[in-house]
Amino acid sequence: MTLLFAWLIVSLWLDDDGYLLGLDAASNLIIHEAGHFLFSWFGDTLELYGGTVFQLAVPLLFAVAFTRRAEAQGVALANVWFFQNFLNVGALHG
Repeated sequence: MTLLFAWLIVSLWLDDDGYLLGLDAASNLIIHEAGHFLFSWFGDTLELYGGTVFQLAVPLLFAVAFTRRAEAQGVALANVWFFQNFLNVGALHG
């Protein structure tokens, strides 16, 4: 687990484009797009914001689950995942 944290911290430090290898390409994109679909049932506005809401909610749910199990390393990793999402949410494209 220590090596995973070391890799993650170094990767985030050296990252220059806001997209972390693997995490963004696979999980965050899929979760974001699933949020649009899931929130589309509640109207156009929630469909629009649903991707971002779900992208931020999933890591928070993981953090809560790890907290309830008293797994500090899992909580830390879920929090890094949560805050790493803000690199994409706050990015201006275009």
